[in-house]
This record gives sequence, structure tokens and C-alpha cells, in this order.
Amino acid sequence: MMAYYSDESGKIEVYVQPFLPSGEKWKVSANGGQQPRWRSDGKEIYYLAANGDLMAVEVERNSEEAVVGDSRVLFKTAARPLDGKAPSFSYVPDTDGQRFLVNLPVGESKPPPITIVLNWQDQLEN
Repeated sequence: MMAYYSDESGKIEVYVQPFLPSGEKWKVSANGGQQPRWRSDGKEIYYLAANGDLMAVEVERNSEEAVVGDSRVLFKTAARPLDGKAPSFSYVPDTDGQRFLVNLPVGESKPPPITIVLNWQDQLEN
């Protein structure tokens, strides 16, 4: 089974389907979500909801079908879902799903300016 997110329904949602596509797929997210990650034992999927909540869903699976449980909030984060274009994650679960490393924005201040020096070789002493 593989987990992915797609906007095929008009809203970004998390789905699971067999690794070899059979046409079968099951929606995992309850009201939008992205960045799905499997727990290491493959019995649960985590995803980031649109409001930043980190969600969990139990999934019973075999090679051809999945039984998806109800989504539940694990905890609120300040992380925000990506724009759907970047293949990146805002969090990483520990192998047992008891701890998470979450990438959060630091303040609302502007980043420091970038200085670009052109022809820097001309300024070196010979």
C-alpha cells in the first residue's frame, strides 16, 4: 500500500491505494490533508490537516484493500501545509509514533538581506 495526497476531488486529500494500481483507493483524510507518513509498522498514517493539526488514522491493510479508521487529532502545530507543489514534509514521526519532530516557522520577521558580490576576484591581492 502507498499513501499520497491529491487534489483530484477539488480539495487536497490523503488517499491510500495498492502499490500496483488496481483502480481501488481509499480516502484517509477527513476534511483535507497532505504530507502522509506511515508509522513504521504500517498500521497507522499521520498527515497534516489544513489548519496545522497533526492527524492520525489507523489503517488495516493487505495487498489489495484497506480498512480506514476515523481521523483523530494528535496535537495542534504551527506548521502549515505546503502549497502542494513541493515534495517536502513539515514533520517526521518517530518509529513508534510517540514523538514527532516538527519544522515550525520562527517569528514573522523578515529574513536578513542577501549580499551578492560580483567580480570578487578583482578585489583579491595578487
